[in-house]
Amino acid sequence: MSFIGLVKHFKHAKIEIEIHNGTTGQTTTNWLSYTRSETSLNGEPTIHIELTYNSSEGSGQIMEVWLSTDYSKILQIKVGGQTLPGQMAEAYGSQMLNAIDTAFFATTSSSLQFKVAEGTAQATMHGWVVEAFNPTQVTISGHTYSGYYYKVTNVNDAESNTAWAEGKIAEIISGQYYHVYMKAGMKNGDTFVIQFAELEA
Repeated sequence: MSFIGLVKHFKHAKIEIEIHNGTTGQTTTNWLSYTRSETSLNGEPTIHIELTYNSSEGSGQIMEVWLSTDYSKILQIKVGGQTLPGQMAEAYGSQMLNAIDTAFFATTSSSLQFKVAEGTAQATMHGWVVEAFNPTQVTISGHTYSGYYYKVTNVNDAESNTAWAEGKIAEIISGQYYHVYMKAGMKNGDTFVIQFAELEA
């Protein structure tokens, strides 16, 4: 999982999600963050992750996850004041983490070129034009990472509501590229921005 890979290397991360309504002019900002620590559960050492979701509209939610020290098994979760152990934790926790995982794009250095070529071909087939794919650098929490900037434009994909998108992928973990910034413009004038705001090793 892209998310678990991130947790292994960084004890804290924060993602900012900004949604702008082109009709009303209103902007809503949401934050998804986690903090990793080492603790114990039933006398056994575990990895503890506290996931926090906050919104500029005032709503918030906290989910806690306890993992085995090799990150391979979900031992317990706590959400909405309810604690779920064992198989229930594994089933429900996996669903939750898989949902979070969709926010991350990760690929290895060796497969990046193939993914770019494959993505370009698919984009062209579906009515999109790749306007840019260039080397760049990204700075997060005072650390600078090498990566790539891209921009794509919808020229005749009538099925998609997206008009254009741009983003940056960066090698924040050795040999691993993550989607650290993405901005998309919708045909109705709305825009969405998702970016890493904080990373702490």
